[in-house]
Amino acid sequence: MIRKSVFAVALLIGFVTTNVTEGQTKHDIRQPAPPAAKEASALYFRLNVDGARLTREGCAEIDKLRIGPPTRVPERIYIIEKVSLSEAVLTAEGAALVDVWYSQLGTLDTASGRFRSPTPGLLIRGDCEVKQVGEDWKVVDTNAVPFVGVAAAERYVKDMLGSSTDPVVQRNVQRTLAALKKLAARRP
Repeated sequence: MIRKSVFAVALLIGFVTTNVTEGQTKHDIRQPAPPAAKEASALYFRLNVDGARLTREGCAEIDKLRIGPPTRVPERIYIIEKVSLSEAVLTAEGAALVDVWYSQLGTLDTASGRFRSPTPGLLIRGDCEVKQVGEDWKVVDTNAVPFVGVAAAERYVKDMLGSSTDPVVQRNVQRTLAALKKLAARRP
């Protein structure tokens, strides 16, 4: 009985000292990070949405902004829109976290040219960790989720159309291109 009471008091003290109320996250009680941390993540996301990860030159440009294994053209691409970033907050380790929200429109298999749309407009939330390296802030990236915008996906698929001679890939690419044009047309 005493152990349970001590544990309950310790829990109560923990909640009181952190001042976290319902609806807040642990990010809400951290110090704001320097604006350069959010700027680094914003540039990283803009380059990805614009399709930088789909070319060797773009991969090299992205690598300058990130910490992680070398970027390569992925096997599967997530097609997204409406990227939104929160303000960056510092963590206890000195890194910065930026909350990221975006709508996932589908995926593209880069070998077959096949487009899949699981739930169009599915809203995804994730964290983007940014660390200071010298005077620069860099995104910590493991290539886990390669993503591009609709326009970049269209350009990539048009290049596939001209470079592939496989009839199955050609058919997939034609269908994908039609689906991407519909997605582009519905955007405001």
